[in-house]
Amino acid sequence: MFFMQHYGVPTRLLDWTENPLVAAYFALEENEKYKNKNAAIWLCDPIKWNRSALAHISYTGGVLDQTSTIVANHRPGTAVGDMPSIPIMMFGSYNSSRIVAQRGVFSLFGKSIDPIEDMYIAGNYEPGCVKKIVVPAAKVDEIRNSLFRKGITESVVFPELDGLAKEIKKTYGY
Repeated sequence: MFFMQHYGVPTRLLDWTENPLVAAYFALEENEKYKNKNAAIWLCDPIKWNRSALAHISYTGGVLDQTSTIVANHRPGTAVGDMPSIPIMMFGSYNSSRIVAQRGVFSLFGKSIDPIEDMYIAGNYEPGCVKKIVVPAAKVDEIRNSLFRKGITESVVFPELDGLAKEIKKTYGY
């Protein structure tokens, strides 16, 4: 699922990154649909999230990985009715150069399709589990250019030939 997620196949995973500059890159990525609109950068403390989401089992650990028995009920092939509703935060397989370059981590959803921010507002989560930073539309281009100057570019975030091609086209106006 981790490999599929990074190539656009719909999964029950939501990508996060440990790198705040990569998070800003994706939040401010050029998209005509959102032109002249505010952008948002979402922050999540995965340890606080997991401790809150798994409080019913008195979980006191941190970020989960694929070997954790807690992940078993979220695995592919599990009947939807047997899956927990609340997503868990976990490290994925570093089986893709994209996941490595993007410092990818994931939310693995169960049967609920509610957005994490709605779950956070409605649930009993530790304060600060999830935060939203709003970037005013008037600042988006300026911050995007700053990221470019800092080396956060398509070829860095997507370290394959298609990332390099996107960067060349963008840089030279194609």
